[in-house]
Amino acid sequence: MRLRARFISVIVASEALIFGLGFAYLLFRASDVLKASILEAGEAKAAGVSSDLRRELSLAAQATEALRSATLTLKALGRTDREFLPLLLKETLRGNSSFYAAWAIFKKDAWDGRDAAFAGDPRFLPHGAFAPWAYREGGGIVVVAGMQGETDQSMYYEGDFYRIPVETGKSLYLEPYVDTTLEGKEVLMTTYAAPLSGEDGEVLGAIGIDLRLDSLILLISGNLGYAGANARFVSAEGIVIADKTSPGLAGKPISESASKSEVEDAKEASERGVAISREVIEGGRRIARVSVPVRVAGDSKSWVYIFTVPTASLYSEIDGMIRVMVGIFAFLIAVTGGLVFILSSSLVRPILALNAAFRRMEDGDLSVRVSKGKARDEVGELERAFDVFAAGMSGLVGGIGRSAKVIEGSSSKLAMAIQSSEESASDIKAGIAATIGDMSAQEEALEGAREGTDTIVQSIAALDRSVAAQTASINEAASSVEEMVGNIQAIATGSESISNEIQGLGGSGTTGRERLDLVLAAIESVVDLSAALTEANETIESVASRTNLLAMNAAIEAAHAGDAGKGFAVVADEIRSLAESSNEQSKAISANIARIREAIETAASSSASVRESFEDMTGRISRVAKLEAVASSALVEQREGSRSVLEALAGIREASRRVEEACASMSKAGVEVGSAMTSLAAASSRVAERADEIAGQASRIEIGNEEALRLSKENEECVAVLRGDTARFNL
Repeated sequence: MRLRARFISVIVASEALIFGLGFAYLLFRASDVLKASILEAGEAKAAGVSSDLRRELSLAAQATEALRSATLTLKALGRTDREFLPLLLKETLRGNSSFYAAWAIFKKDAWDGRDAAFAGDPRFLPHGAFAPWAYREGGGIVVVAGMQGETDQSMYYEGDFYRIPVETGKSLYLEPYVDTTLEGKEVLMTTYAAPLSGEDGEVLGAIGIDLRLDSLILLISGNLGYAGANARFVSAEGIVIADKTSPGLAGKPISESASKSEVEDAKEASERGVAISREVIEGGRRIARVSVPVRVAGDSKSWVYIFTVPTASLYSEIDGMIRVMVGIFAFLIAVTGGLVFILSSSLVRPILALNAAFRRMEDGDLSVRVSKGKARDEVGELERAFDVFAAGMSGLVGGIGRSAKVIEGSSSKLAMAIQSSEESASDIKAGIAATIGDMSAQEEALEGAREGTDTIVQSIAALDRSVAAQTASINEAASSVEEMVGNIQAIATGSESISNEIQGLGGSGTTGRERLDLVLAAIESVVDLSAALTEANETIESVASRTNLLAMNAAIEAAHAGDAGKGFAVVADEIRSLAESSNEQSKAISANIARIREAIETAASSSASVRESFEDMTGRISRVAKLEAVASSALVEQREGSRSVLEALAGIREASRRVEEACASMSKAGVEVGSAMTSLAAASSRVAERADEIAGQASRIEIGNEEALRLSKENEECVAVLRGDTARFNL
């Protein structure tokens, strides 16, 4: 069997075996995997819907808890009027369209302790109880604050919506019930009720929200994703809340429409709070059923979402998948067979081409090549390796031929070089003899150079001593300049202190002059006031004179009146005495004011003199400050100049140090030059000796050249034989 046929047979047989084993394993595991997938799909679908149901039911619970918190807060704050809470219930309904009613029922006197006071109010007849209630009617919301004359109190205080939360102290959902609205329509409803307890733990009543459950039908009535599937929602006690395929079952016990196993699964899921999944046969068909507990708010038991789907609906998808897999495997086998045929052809052709190429190489054709440069697989690498091998062989044989030619040419050149070498050896001998004569003359010149070097070394030593003396003088000058700079610095520091004191004195003078100006202004003000006092005193004196004249006239008139004017005469005497006293005081005041004016004028004159003295002193201080500034500037310039001198001396000192070091280096170098001269003389002697040895070596080179000429002739004969062997290859 040829290589291609064997390759195709092995590949196809392997694929058939792998496909057969894989398909058998899939069929073996299909039943278990299918069952698991059915239950997982049902659980996933049920989990999604149950989450929506839980969220919808939690709205009423959250609203009730918010109402309870607000009601207890109002109670604690003493806001127990009977108007606000009914409005709060109304606003709760307005905020969520799925709520049917919101209510609160209080025990006797539990809200405000005034039930008896409201017993005559038509809204709270017959007992004044506070039981606010808001409910939907038509398109609006109706609010009532009390029983409005209802005599049957059992409707309020004996119903489960009040009794259960008050007796148990728990917040919970009641079992669904069918109720008739005011419009006469029957609807399935439930109530979330919570107890109202005061700060001392005493139960005040109950509060809750009535929820219509027909809105939950929309949550389970969507596309279930499988043909024949159904979903229903039941309460903890088995009341059907919603059924997708049979909406009329709502409000009825599940036992009336479900099998015993479904009822048991629903009960177990509610009590245990875990999902129950199983595959059962009901009505002659196999179905998968998943019962998922829906945790409702408060202390209520879990309600249950039941999802059922015929397994045939799921098998249909699996069957279709198996048919697709069979088709895919068949297509893959066909494609693989074609690919194997193409691949085997691509493998066989290069191998045949390599066989033909090796035969041509055996015949001496080294130019053959098989690679096209496109293939990137192992066959392409084999072709490229053959081409590399052929190219290497061709290069090797060609290189040998070229090397033979080169060697042949080199042999001729070698013979010529040997002859030239013999001639050069003779020339070397003659050159060495001349060199020996030159070396003798060089030894004499070295002796004269050594004597000159000794003289230079002595001169350098004298220069070194002079440089040392100059360095000492520079160091002394630098010390003197540094001392002068220190004194200038001390003077500059004292000058700065004097400048500061002068500035302070100038400031004090300015301040004194400003204060003196204030004193002069005050004196001028006092002068003005004294003038005003003088005028006032003159007015008083004038009034006193007139009063005295008036008193005299009054006395004259009293004398004319006789006894009737005696009393008036006494008054006139007193007035005259007062006028005379005022006149005397006025004169005394005038005298004092005159003395004050003289003192003020004296003070003003003295202050003016002081002011002139202050101005003169300020001017002198200003001139002293200017002179001090000039002196300080000169000191600063002198200090900077001294620093420059110090820096220059430092530079000179550094230059002196470098000269001194250079002298030491020159002295050391002179000694080294002398030593070198001695060494050079010894070297010249050794060179002469080596020249004699080279002359002997030149004789031996002549003998070696003769032997090399003989070997060159033998090499030419071997190259001729090698060229004959490589001539048969075609490169």
